[in-house]
Amino acid sequence: MAINISWAAQGDVRIATLDGRIDTSNAREFEEKMLEGVSEDARALLLEFSGITYISSAGLRIVLKLAKIFSKPKSFAVCSLPDTVDEIFTISGFSQIVTVYKSPADAVQAM
Repeated sequence: MAINISWAAQGDVRIATLDGRIDTSNAREFEEKMLEGVSEDARALLLEFSGITYISSAGLRIVLKLAKIFSKPKSFAVCSLPDTVDEIFTISGFSQIVTVYKSPADAVQAM
């Protein structure tokens, strides 16, 4: 199953709205699309997860890679985690590594 990504910008925050599943079958595609969608001058990256039904360890690895790319002085966050994805972030400890917001508006305001 392919991952769909739609891009938007709010100020200097680049927002990727994700839809589908992120697992070993499409992790490489997800990584390529994410790296193509962000420019060198982007200050902040927000991943909006409301359309994601599942994320595997392969997907989490890419989220971690993006978080490292957008570490200080840049900014990285995720938002709108569905319950199943929120549980995966909590159990894996990712909610302690990556900043998680309830909504895109909350995230953009804080970033």
